[in-house]
Amino acid sequence: MKAVSQLQLTFLLNACWQIALVAAAGIIGDRMMARAGARYRHLVWVAALLLSAGLPSLALFLSSDSGSAFFSNSKQIEAPAVPIATVDATTPTRFALLEVPETAPAAAKPARLVALSSTSANLLGAICCVFLCYRFIRLLMAWRAARAIVRSAHIVEPAEEAQTIFRECMAKIGVKRARLLYSNSIAVPITVGIAAPAVILPEHLLHEADRSLLTSALGHELIHVLRRDYLLNLIYELIYLPLSFHPAAMLMRRRIRQTRELGCDELVTEKLIDPETYARSLVRLASSALPSARNSAAITVGISDADILEERVMRMLKRSRLSVRRKNLLLLAAALLLAVPCAAAVPFAMGINIKSMDGSVDRQEIAGESAQASGPTGFNVVMPVLADGEQAGTVVAWLKRPGDTVQTGEALAKVDAGKGPIAIRAAFSGVVSRLVVKPGEPTPAGALIAVIEPQQDQKEAAARRAERERRLVEMEALRRAEQQAAEEGVRAERQDAEARRREEQALKERLAAAKNELRLKVKDGTVGVAFIADSDDPEIQARRRVERELIAKEQSELAKHAKIAMHQAIQIAANLYPGAVIESRLTRERNQPCYVLSILSENGLETTMTRVLISAVDGTIINAFKEEH
Repeated sequence: MKAVSQLQLTFLLNACWQIALVAAAGIIGDRMMARAGARYRHLVWVAALLLSAGLPSLALFLSSDSGSAFFSNSKQIEAPAVPIATVDATTPTRFALLEVPETAPAAAKPARLVALSSTSANLLGAICCVFLCYRFIRLLMAWRAARAIVRSAHIVEPAEEAQTIFRECMAKIGVKRARLLYSNSIAVPITVGIAAPAVILPEHLLHEADRSLLTSALGHELIHVLRRDYLLNLIYELIYLPLSFHPAAMLMRRRIRQTRELGCDELVTEKLIDPETYARSLVRLASSALPSARNSAAITVGISDADILEERVMRMLKRSRLSVRRKNLLLLAAALLLAVPCAAAVPFAMGINIKSMDGSVDRQEIAGESAQASGPTGFNVVMPVLADGEQAGTVVAWLKRPGDTVQTGEALAKVDAGKGPIAIRAAFSGVVSRLVVKPGEPTPAGALIAVIEPQQDQKEAAARRAERERRLVEMEALRRAEQQAAEEGVRAERQDAEARRREEQALKERLAAAKNELRLKVKDGTVGVAFIADSDDPEIQARRRVERELIAKEQSELAKHAKIAMHQAIQIAANLYPGAVIESRLTRERNQPCYVLSILSENGLETTMTRVLISAVDGTIINAFKEEH
C-alpha cells in the first residue's frame, strides 16, 4: 500500500508543475503559429498532451531503483562529506566508514524528495483513486451513450438526396468506406466507429432542401472519418484521464478539440465548398445545436464540438498566405519550445518520501563507503556499521547485477537500517562477480554481501561466469537426481514391504484355513489321529508345505534383521553359562529377532538346563532362567 501511494503521489507531484510548464510552452507555440494552418497548431497541442503524461511517468522511473542505476553510470559530482562513524573492531575487514553529505544527493539520484506523513499520503492516495474511478465511469458512460446512439440509428435509403450527396463527398474527399445513418436522438451530425465508421445525421436534416447545408455537414463529418478522429479522440481521452485534475490539462484537451474542428473546416473548404457558403451553413448548424448540451466527456466527434464559432468563421474568410516552408519552420520552433519541459524533467524531477509515524523525516541517501577487503578472487563487500551504530541492515535493492562494471564511489546497493534507505558505494573498481545477500534479507554488520573482481579481459570474465553458471547447473541437476533417486528408493522399499506383508497375510490365512478344515475333519471322525500325524494325502502334504514355506519365510525375515550370527550368540551364552548347547533357534520376541539357547550343564548328581534369550540385534542377554533336574 505504501509503495502504491508513493507512486501515485510522485506522479501527481511532478505533474503539478510539469503540466503547467508544458501548457505554457504550448500556448507560446500556438501564438507563434497563429497565422499557420490549424492542422499545425493541432499537432502542437497533441504533443503537449503526450508530454504532460510522459514527463511525470519519467519522474517515476527516475525515483525508482532502475532509474537510479541508469543514471549512476553517468558522471557524478560528489558532495563534501562529514564522517560520522569509523572503525568497527568486529569486522574482519579494514574499516567501515559512513559519510553524510552536507549538500544535495549525488547526481546518480536525480529525484528531489518531499517529505509527507503516512496519514497524509494514504488520504491523498485514496482521494486520487476515487477521482480516477469517477472520471473513468464518466468516460465509460459516454462510450455506452455513443453505442446506444448507433444502435438506435437507421440506415438512410439510397434514393434519398442525402445519400446521393454523401456518395459524392466520399468520392471527392477520398473516403473508401463509411455508412450514413440518421437518428432522432441527436441535434447535430456526429461521427462514430473505428473499424466501420458511420456518419449520423439528425432526422430533421434528412429532408433538408438546401444542398449546400447537407454538403457542408456531410463533408465535415467525412473529413473526421478520413483523419480517424474518432479513434484518436478516444486515445486522447484515455491519456487525459489521469491528468484530468489539472486545469492546464483541461486547456490542452479543449484546444485539441478546437484545432481539430478548425483543421476539418480548412479541408472542407479546400476540397468541397467555398468558404462563404460553408460559413453560412456552419452558422445554421450551430444554431440548431444550441439547445442540446453534449456530455463533456463525450467520445464522439462532430461539427459542433468546438465552442469557437466566431473564430471558425473568421479564419475561413481570412485565409493564411504563409508558405509551406515557413509553416514548417514555425512548427520546428514550437517543437524546440516544447523540448524545454523535457530538459527540465530530469534535473528537477521530484519524489515523495513518506515519513514514519513519529514525524521524523527519513534519510533517503547517505553516501556510505562499504567496508571491503582484498580476497583470493577479488574484493569482498561487507555490510558496514551504520551511522547510528546499528549492527544490522537490510538490503532494499541492488543497483548492480553480476557482470556489471562498477567504478570507485559508484552506488552498489540500497540498505535500510530502520530509518530509511542509504547508499552503499564501492571502494574499488571492477566487475561485480557475486551478490551474496538477497533483497529483504537482514544482514549483520561485517557480513559478506557481494564480491567485486578486478577489471580484466572481458572474454576471460565471460568465460569464468559461464563456467561458474555451468557448475551451478550441474550441481543443481545432480542434487535433483539424488533427491529423485532417494524418493524412488523409499517408494520402492515401501512397495516391497507392502507386498511382503500382503504375501505373509495370505499365507497365514491359507494355513489357518487348512488347520481349521483339518480340525473339523478330525472332530467329525473322517480323519484319524494317525492320519494327521503322518499322512500321504496330497492335500495334507500341500498344506504342510504351505506351513513350512511360511516358517521359512519368517526365518528369512528374522535372519535379514539379525545383526549377529548364531555362533556369536552361542559364544556369548557359553561364556556366561558353561555347558553343552543342545538347542538353538531364531525367533521373534519383544518385537525384535532373538536367539533362544538351551544349555545343559552337570554338577555331580544335579543336571541344570539353562534357557537364555539373546537379542540378535546387539547381542545383549534379555532373559535367562534355570531348570534343575
